[in-house]
Amino acid sequence: MAQTKKTVVAIGKFDGVHTGHKKLLKTASELADKGGFVSVAFVISSDKSSGLMLPLDREKTIKNIGIDKVIVQDLTSDFMNMSDESFVKDIILKKLNCAHVVVGYNFRFAKGRSADAADLKELCAKEGINCTIIPEVVCETAGG
Repeated sequence: MAQTKKTVVAIGKFDGVHTGHKKLLKTASELADKGGFVSVAFVISSDKSSGLMLPLDREKTIKNIGIDKVIVQDLTSDFMNMSDESFVKDIILKKLNCAHVVVGYNFRFAKGRSADAADLKELCAKEGINCTIIPEVVCETAGG
């Protein structure tokens, strides 16, 4: 089902919702609030029970960060075999009605994980979609 209101979409596995994930999700939430959009976490999942968190805990954690809606995309063969252009046009633009997408610096997508965050930014620009790439988040450790 397509999203009717324009969205700001954070894309990732969000398997443990670590510090980098939180920065990405918080950025999407803030951009959505500023623009009057719906914030969406588009969670790419290979298995409903995989990851470091149970799906319900993950969704609750993501929503507590300020995300309005969580959409889980299973890694089906059709999804994994999409071209980079199809991902942007069919998923980001048509399905998610996205005005702004937020991904991490190491985001990879399309068939064979052949495209990266810079490719996504370029393809989104062609469709009039803003794209923010979150740089690596480095945490300082005590005593180290």
